[in-house]
Amino acid sequence: MRPNYGHRRVWLWVVGAVLLCGLAVLYSFVDPEQAMFPRCPVKTLTGWDCPGCGSQRAVHDLFHGNISQAWSHNAMLIISIPVLILLFISNLWPTKWPQIHATLNSRTATWTTLTIIILWTIARNLFNNGHFTLAINTLTSR
Repeated sequence: MRPNYGHRRVWLWVVGAVLLCGLAVLYSFVDPEQAMFPRCPVKTLTGWDCPGCGSQRAVHDLFHGNISQAWSHNAMLIISIPVLILLFISNLWPTKWPQIHATLNSRTATWTTLTIIILWTIARNLFNNGHFTLAINTLTSR
């Protein structure tokens, strides 16, 4: 007799949803710039923005309807939200949309995503607020 993993899967989704709702409430009421949220270790050590820098502030701004401010904190997060929702839905029901599921979970999609993240990291450190800067300047200016 095979064990039934359906209940375990449901509980994982329920726990995940509760945690996500808790984080949503936390980020909607507490400003990450003025609270005890962790700082980015890459930014702290090097002065460079990692791909996720500004995501906490962007999420906070999104919950308050400040899309332009969220965009200025981390544009890649704003662009990736629809893709992440599509990925989540396609993984939740892989047999309903098998082509979308296969495309989003393919090796090509993985390499494309990695390439975009690397290019985004380079671009956001070279073009700071619309001005071309060399990231090495942040290390020498300390």
